[in-house]
This record gives sequence, C-alpha cells and structure tokens, in this order.
Amino acid sequence: MSRIRVLEVMEATGGGTKKHLELLVTNLDRSSFDVTVACPSARHPSYGDESTVAELQAAGVRIHIVEMRRAIAPASDLASFWQLWSLMRRDSFDVIHTHSSKGGFLGRLAARCAGAKAVVHTAHGLYFLGQQGFKRAFYLGLERLASRLTDCFIAVSESEKVMAIESGLFRPDQVVVIENGIELANVDIDLAQLQQEPGLNPHRPIVGTVSRFNPQKDPATLLRAIALLIRAAPEIQFVWCGNGELKSQAESLARHLGIHEHIVFTGYREDVLELMALFDVFVVSSLFEGLPYTLLEVMSLGKPVVATDVVGSRDVVMHEETGLLVPPQDPPALAEAVLH
Repeated sequence: MSRIRVLEVMEATGGGTKKHLELLVTNLDRSSFDVTVACPSARHPSYGDESTVAELQAAGVRIHIVEMRRAIAPASDLASFWQLWSLMRRDSFDVIHTHSSKGGFLGRLAARCAGAKAVVHTAHGLYFLGQQGFKRAFYLGLERLASRLTDCFIAVSESEKVMAIESGLFRPDQVVVIENGIELANVDIDLAQLQQEPGLNPHRPIVGTVSRFNPQKDPATLLRAIALLIRAAPEIQFVWCGNGELKSQAESLARHLGIHEHIVFTGYREDVLELMALFDVFVVSSLFEGLPYTLLEVMSLGKPVVATDVVGSRDVVMHEETGLLVPPQDPPALAEAVLH
C-alpha cells in the first residue's frame, strides 16, 4: 500500500509553530506517511533561532526551500505562490497542510490552483485577533477567503475552535481540536549554575517571560507593567528570554520608562526550560495565542503564572486555580496580578 504524501507549508520558522511542526513531522509514522516540508531557509535574523531546516534534515525530513516573508510584500508573495504552486503541480501530494497566516494563505491558494485533493490548515493563533479597526477587518477578510479553500481546520485549543466558528470562518463540522502538548522530560537543572546568569541576583525575586518581541506578544504592555512592579517592589528583577523584530523598540521603551537596568534581556536561548526554573513568577501579555507551549512548559515546572485572558491562554490557565488571568492591554492589572 502506497504511503500518503503530505506537504507541510510553513513560513514561521521560529517560536511555537516551529516546535509544533517539528513534533508533528518527526513523529508521523514513516511507513504510512511520506512528508515534505516547504519553508523558508530562515526567518527574520532578529529571531536568532533559525535552525529549523537543519534540524528537520537531520531527522530525515525532506525539505523544499520556498522563501516567504511574514509581512505583505506583493512581489515576494507572488514568487512564493509560484514556487508553491509549481511544487504542488509537480509532486501531486495527497494532503496539503498549511500553518500560520502567511504560509496558510499562500499555501491554500496555491493548493487549490494546483488542484489539491485535500487542504488542511492550522492557524496557531488567528492573526486578525491582534488587530483593530480596518486592519482587523482586512485580515479577517483574508482569512474568510482562505477558509473557502480549506477542507479541514485544526484548532490547537478549544477557544480557537470557538473563535474560528463564531467569526464565520468554518462550519463546526469542518473543525477538529488537536491541542498542543509537550513531553514531560526529566530535566537536570543546576540552579546553582543558573543563578550565576550575568545580571541576576539569586537573592532577589525573579519575574520572567519567554516571549518574542512582536505585535502579537504586546511587549509594550508588559514593559509598562514591569515599570509599575518596580515602583511597588524595587527588589524585583525581570528576565526576558526571546528575540524579535520589536526588540530594539522594546529596549528603547524600557530606557524611557527607567527600567532597563532592572531587566535581563537574554536573547534567544536553547536552555529555556532550565532558565524558567529560576523564575518565581512567569508572566505573558499576549493579544492572542493558539495554545502557548511556554505556558505548558513553565506550568510543568510548577511555577505561578500570570497571563492575559485571550484565546489559547485561557485554555491552559484556570483563573485562580492554576494561575491568574487579566484583561489584555492592561498594565496595572498585569502588575497587580504579579504582586498578588
């Protein structure tokens, strides 16, 4: 019996989408599935963690490089569409599985134009949820257009499923929920070694986050909350693990708020789980999520969590049971919850 030929299309070669795809393609039964991944050679250099291609190739996954830009760029997007369409026409895949917003839109459009047999999409967070006004209407319109090209939508959380249906993207019978998950590994954490992290005082409380510097994560709200925290409890120190296109802006805002010296910006780290073991409280300020791996990981360490009450995060954090949820874009509420 021939194997099912699957093409995974992804633009987001960093963050949770990267982790999701790596877990998926390396755990599919190779005797039943023949998998190819179409993705860029790297994402924006500011992410600093672009080892996806090498990691997948080392795991024996077939890679087809299709350069894609996250932002709307007509000439680049047309070239990406043409490469995807050509690949799909040439190799006659049984299933096209697209991921996130840019890869999802271009991939689904190319799939239908190429006469694909089945098109599946995983959003990993509905992008329009982080927009306002015209931009929200525009991106919602694009999602509705792409949804008409989709046979099945995989939501990574129950609240993402509800939002996809309520927004008119899909019928209930088109949506299945497959939640993100992590393997609970026994990590040998050397706290004494980690406490020597440059800039950290092991005798002072540590509030931390693992979060990319991009609009979805709303770093400005978190920085303003940190400023309120420092004012109320000057002994608090903050650790921010991550990179992203807004990092320089965020550091400028931190200086403007007078809190830059209270924050250790670590950049991208491979030892994220070990670093999170140092945190006394973990906090995120996202505008929307799919189902965040960082919350799963830090909660597996038994750490207190403060998160925004948004799609994805509310599926992981049960308010006043496993953590605290606060409204998005509300620095005082975020700061108060951390102090609580």
